[in-house]
Amino acid sequence: MVTPSNFGHSGEKPSHPELLDDLAVRFVANGWSVKSLVQEILLSATYRQASMSDAKSTAADTANELFSRMNRRRLTVEQWRDSVLYVADDLDWNGVKSVDLEDAKNHHRTVYARISRQKLTDLMMQFDYPDANVHAEKRR
Repeated sequence: MVTPSNFGHSGEKPSHPELLDDLAVRFVANGWSVKSLVQEILLSATYRQASMSDAKSTAADTANELFSRMNRRRLTVEQWRDSVLYVADDLDWNGVKSVDLEDAKNHHRTVYARISRQKLTDLMMQFDYPDANVHAEKRR
């Protein structure tokens, strides 16, 4: 089984080894700057693709193995809550110490929410938030 923490000889071969080689060379050339590497990836046309596809690209690449479009994915609870607050023009962008997610006056980004390992909030439970006591390398 291939997971984010299972690569090397026990994982599958990379789908685009030349791309990995190119990114590795650029990473070293930019002084091993993770920030530069992440910025380059995030600003790439491939990363910014929409999940909508046209009939031509779907017919040519039905399984999306050539990455002609972004695969659709479910929003996390953090992304969903922040989007709702943003659309309602209620999102507070200021950083704060951890805050209670169930407080109706809390309009801060969800990344600042206080997560209790003993009792998750109802909102977190409704969105299948992972058990905070169990190690998970990837959220499903």
